[in-house]
Amino acid sequence: DLKGAGQVGERLNAITNECQAYVDGLLEPSLGSYATSARSLLTPIADDVGLAINIDPTIMPPRRLPLPMPSSPQLYARQPILLTCTGSYAAIASFILRVEEKMPLVALESFSFKAQKDPDNQLATLVLEWPIKGEKIPPPPQQGGPKR
Repeated sequence: DLKGAGQVGERLNAITNECQAYVDGLLEPSLGSYATSARSLLTPIADDVGLAINIDPTIMPPRRLPLPMPSSPQLYARQPILLTCTGSYAAIASFILRVEEKMPLVALESFSFKAQKDPDNQLATLVLEWPIKGEKIPPPPQQGGPKR
């Protein structure tokens, strides 16, 4: 029905706009690294709340998602990113709340806190887990020859 094409187009645009936050929430490698990409997304939020962050460049292995498309050339998984934060209690809490607000697909996987004497200089370690999209990494070659 061509009469309803305009309404269908408007509805499609509305659905696309609603889903954009989720598309934007996927972490893709920047300069070949998920840690670099996470740093570029998290640093402005940390700066806004007055928090110093350090993202560990050694990447934890991703958790593959059980999708029904085993032959997909893309990797769909959740990537843990380890970071340490230095700042006040309020800044650390504000940082976590803003990350959850701006990036709805990011999950706080773990949180540890090490109290310091100075209340404005506390140390927190966070593991944030992101949905990722990227190229599949082939499995490592098996060591040794065939078993006899």
